[in-house]
Amino acid sequence: MAQRHERTSLADGIVEKLRRMILDGEIPPGEFLPTREELASQFGVGQSTIHEAIRVLNAIGLVRSRAGKGTWVRHDAAEGLISPEAIKSRLSDLNTQMTYEVRTVLEISLAEFAAQRATP
Repeated sequence: MAQRHERTSLADGIVEKLRRMILDGEIPPGEFLPTREELASQFGVGQSTIHEAIRVLNAIGLVRSRAGKGTWVRHDAAEGLISPEAIKSRLSDLNTQMTYEVRTVLEISLAEFAAQRATP
């Protein structure tokens, strides 16, 4: 029987590295992260990978971003943090492609439903 190997994206790896830096205090609460360009250079990835990683870190509550201002570590970053392992165990094999496919089907159906019931 073949062993199953989990695939991780480049963004997942960057998320884990930045998460560890934040939780270990290397980037303390309130401190700004380097620019996306600097992070891309530091980690040897494209800026789109950094953008995706920052979106994930924002979604899990570790950082905040504001256009023109930058991205900084939230003061309450560690409060209520759920470990990635707990999320993975609850979502098991759910991946980005599956999520995209489900959202596509649902969102198209919801748009059609709303259009049919729209009133002037």
